[in-house]
Amino acid sequence: MIRPHLPLRIDRVDVTEDNLNISGDGWALNVTCPWRMMTDDGLWFSWSDVEAPNLFTSLIGRELQDVRLIDNGPDPAFKISGNAELQVFGDTDYDPWVISAADTIVVGLVSPPGFQ
Repeated sequence: MIRPHLPLRIDRVDVTEDNLNISGDGWALNVTCPWRMMTDDGLWFSWSDVEAPNLFTSLIGRELQDVRLIDNGPDPAFKISGNAELQVFGDTDYDPWVISAADTIVVGLVSPPGFQ
């Protein structure tokens, strides 16, 4: 998977209504499905938050440190330095999220109905 390439420094973040792109030198994460940013205190912000583009700028310079599956399902949670976690929820079977680094590409799956 992507773990051998971790940690990955976050150099760029682009958020639009339908797309989240986080990237750095030689890697990129593209998300086209619902997502949320969590901290130990709970929800920080999510895909429906109008302030998301501004809030994401605070991730520049941090590192994507680890990835896990949420509740052992198909949805990933990406641990980010500074006590943040990006949780992604696939809602389509057409590439809901894709991460690439060096020679590795991982394409997400759709979540089963009712899984989120």
